Amino acid sequence: MKQKLLALSLGMVFTLMIFEIALRLIGAQELYSRNVISPSIDSGKPVVIFVGNSHTMGSGAPLGQSYPDQFRDRLVKRYGASPYEVVNLGRGNANSSFVADEIPRFLKTYRPQIVVVMTGETNFWNHLGYSDYVEKTAPGIKSIGLALYNMAYSLRTFRFIQLFSEFVVRAQEDHRFFSDYGEDDRAWIWVAVMNNSNMFDSSKMTEDELKDAYQTIRAYIQKHGSALSLRESLIEIGPRVCSENGGCQEEWLEQVRGYEKEFGSKGYSYYLDRLANTYLRSSENPAIREIGKSMESRRPKFFPDLREVVEFHQEAVGYRERSLAEQIEFYKAVSAAHPTHAHSRIYLFQKLREAGRLREAYEVAKAGVELNPLASQSNWMAEVLIVQEAARRDASSEMQKLASEIDDYRKDFVLRFPRHRGRVAKITDDQILNWVEFDLERIRKAVELSGAKLMLQTYPTERFGPEKLVDRLIREFSERHGLPLSDTSRELVRLEPDVKKRVEYFTKMYGDTDGHLGATGYAVIARLLEEDFGKQGWLPGKPTTEESK
Repeated sequence: MKQKLLALSLGMVFTLMIFEIALRLIGAQELYSRNVISPSIDSGKPVVIFVGNSHTMGSGAPLGQSYPDQFRDRLVKRYGASPYEVVNLGRGNANSSFVADEIPRFLKTYRPQIVVVMTGETNFWNHLGYSDYVEKTAPGIKSIGLALYNMAYSLRTFRFIQLFSEFVVRAQEDHRFFSDYGEDDRAWIWVAVMNNSNMFDSSKMTEDELKDAYQTIRAYIQKHGSALSLRESLIEIGPRVCSENGGCQEEWLEQVRGYEKEFGSKGYSYYLDRLANTYLRSSENPAIREIGKSMESRRPKFFPDLREVVEFHQEAVGYRERSLAEQIEFYKAVSAAHPTHAHSRIYLFQKLREAGRLREAYEVAKAGVELNPLASQSNWMAEVLIVQEAARRDASSEMQKLASEIDDYRKDFVLRFPRHRGRVAKITDDQILNWVEFDLERIRKAVELSGAKLMLQTYPTERFGPEKLVDRLIREFSERHGLPLSDTSRELVRLEPDVKKRVEYFTKMYGDTDGHLGATGYAVIARLLEEDFGKQGWLPGKPTTEESK
């Protein structure tokens, strides 16, 4: 038996060794085919090196269509011959620590005049080098888990399993959307997707999206109970989902009855009004029509003009000339009548803070967070922090207690809605950003010491993502140190504001974008780089051929 186990173990080790060697050979071939292992530079021209991860390398586009390639091609078209030797040193999955560690060697090898760097995004899932950063910034602190992760991550097999799980297994699991988030998070993400200026809109969702959203939100409600925005989302998409599945018609009706019982008697919601008029009163089902009439009959008579946002603002303007106390009471009444109307909550929060009623202001801001945690938490959490700072400045025991409560609330929020951080190391947003900034400073100093010029780049925007945290950091770092910035993400947003159309710039993988641009998207970066080089005076003043448009 022992011999069999030994033979099996040796066989597995041998198989993994062969697989590891095969992966390394495949990786080397990819780098060799894209000419990014050790590009030759023997023309005598000044050198520009591009350093980054798979975006820089050109993943997602055919060979010769990366943005460094297309940047060089634009210069050839503009001048007849490129005034620079362009060197692409992008490496798939490279994070900021890799760039900071390798940049001295790149500088020594190529002696560039200009260094263009895109880095930081990969740090959110590739934590290789984080333990080194911790040890450098906090001597004496050791992390066995991260040290083991570093060892494992040096193996191509481990990285293959991690990426395969992330982009193939999880992406295909039950055809779920947003599969890298937990089920509870996915329920709130669907609410965020449908949330359009605090009005729920499912008209642009596909049948698969509707089905997944309905099942995910329903499961959350069954597990945790209902929140206003969750139930409203379910009622919004119910008619379209149930039209193809007669078995859930009664279930949808129960959701409507629950909504009527829970919210109709406590306050009158704008959404409730739209629900009554759009879905219920026009229904062919007599029972549903009666529910609609009952809900409509409870519309508060003293808020007849607040059914439309414009009319709400007209009414609100009149109250701005009144006393602070009267304004607070007005916005309280509006918030009670329109629970999903963000503007009334924002005004109420501002007036309470202006009156020094910080605890009440905090409760309003916290309610804004909880109404839709993943859609609006970033804005409302900023308001929570404003209250906390004001409370800290007040020496009274009551305000110090409030500041402490807000600390506890923020920690609890992170536990309830954790960001996906890979499978091994769990690191917060702030820790990752501090790590990236530390490496950016290392890069800046190394390039400055070499005498070269440094330009930073933001990342291509993802299909549904907000502005990335690392992009904001890169912008702030560039401004603080007076470094040129090629703002890729904002350029893509400017060219195509519609997030669903913007996906056309990206390549496809497993039915969805994998985050990499295609040749068309990389062409945008190349054109932007040409413009930004020109603004810095890094291009010859007079082209020899007609300038490209």
